[in-house]
Amino acid sequence: METERPARPLVSVSIVNYNGLRFLKGVIPRVYAQTHQPVELIIVDNASKDGSKEWIRANYPEITLIENERNEYFARGHNLGIRASKGEYVLILNQDLYLTDTYIERIVDAMEADPTVGGADGKLIRLENLDDPVELNTRGKTLDSAGLENDIFFQGQVRGFGRVDEGQFDEQTYVFGALGAAAVFRRAFLDDVAFEGQYLDELFAMYVEDFDIAWRGQLLGWKTLYVPTAVGYHLRGLKDRKHAHDPFERLLLRLVNRNRLIVVLKNATGLQLFVMAPIFALHEMAKAVVLLARTPFMLRAYFGVIKHLPSTIRKRWEIQRRRRVTSTHMLGLHVLPQTLVELRELRRRRRHFGA
Repeated sequence: METERPARPLVSVSIVNYNGLRFLKGVIPRVYAQTHQPVELIIVDNASKDGSKEWIRANYPEITLIENERNEYFARGHNLGIRASKGEYVLILNQDLYLTDTYIERIVDAMEADPTVGGADGKLIRLENLDDPVELNTRGKTLDSAGLENDIFFQGQVRGFGRVDEGQFDEQTYVFGALGAAAVFRRAFLDDVAFEGQYLDELFAMYVEDFDIAWRGQLLGWKTLYVPTAVGYHLRGLKDRKHAHDPFERLLLRLVNRNRLIVVLKNATGLQLFVMAPIFALHEMAKAVVLLARTPFMLRAYFGVIKHLPSTIRKRWEIQRRRRVTSTHMLGLHVLPQTLVELRELRRRRRHFGA
């Protein structure tokens, strides 16, 4: 007699869309082709003008479509999607992220095996154009992400970014956080880290919000898992913008630099700040000199930190009050920047071949 397969947990997929019709035509079918079922799909549309909403309604009436009257950006958009979701797990998915068929199954299986894991993501590969194959074989391709780490400069470091996949990230391991492009979160984790009804901090609008929620989760004792057998392909639809000349790119640069400083002020423990302050201050001063010399408009990012200091301090007080792990534990989560790791590896190879 054939045994029935145990019921699988519902996974909700939240996509924030902004003029992404050209991506959604490939992304949505890959969500519904997942080997893990059931899934529900929620799309939050940020006032698109490319016919996205009309196309979704005509072709996928089963999708929960939330229509915003203006662009609410990434963080608030996904918060709306999460609130509308019903799943035990929630996947926040970029509009230009193409999943292989087993992505959700591999991650959910890994998370089900360890209830202390609040978030997870897979191996993400850079997709150069829409015609490139989306397949499990990733050797020789360019990595987009193998999870997030927190380096000694308090930077949210994307593991493996821009490196050729040679199998060096094929081991399942705990990481600091999951990249927001294709992160799966446990519902209990989201409810635990929420602050004033927000899962992702809406102050950030977009960028660095994944590093922030990862840090808050670590402070509460949750773990994040990198699952390399779960593979996705990231097109990065905005990569063709001209750096520092496009108005939207200027906004992104300001937000990234403002948000990363606010994340540190919110989440770093007293011991982390005390131990890392000298190297962090030197790094920030050097970075500020370079940024302001090349892009004077970046001064607004630092003014933005000052402007939001009262709310940042209020959030910090509550976050640190709820902390469940020691400062020593948090200090031990820092890693060397990827560039220093690569230099050390290069020197090791030179010594080896020179011997």
